[in-house]
Amino acid sequence: MVYDVYGREFPLEHMQACVGDGWADIVERLYRLCERHNIRVFQVKEKYGGLRFYVGEAPDIIHDAIEEAEKQSEQTCEFCGKEGKVIAKNGWLYCRCSDCMKK
Repeated sequence: MVYDVYGREFPLEHMQACVGDGWADIVERLYRLCERHNIRVFQVKEKYGGLRFYVGEAPDIIHDAIEEAEKQSEQTCEFCGKEGKVIAKNGWLYCRCSDCMKK
């Protein structure tokens, strides 16, 4: 189990609900890594078209994995998980595939 900054359980399903379904696998990989290293997760969200995953004190392996996951999210559609790109629409940035851009 992973815990938040206040020591409360932060279940995987709650983390995944903070972002679109297309990033569920990315979030799960980070969750499992944090679970193995007993790392507290402060926040999971979308910002500027990419995943943001904030943790407490953690070794470099965690920060490196987060950086890689955040880069991957900027090339993965947040809705469906297909290859996507960050686009600007109505003043907001989103990562979408060509199919989801049309919706």
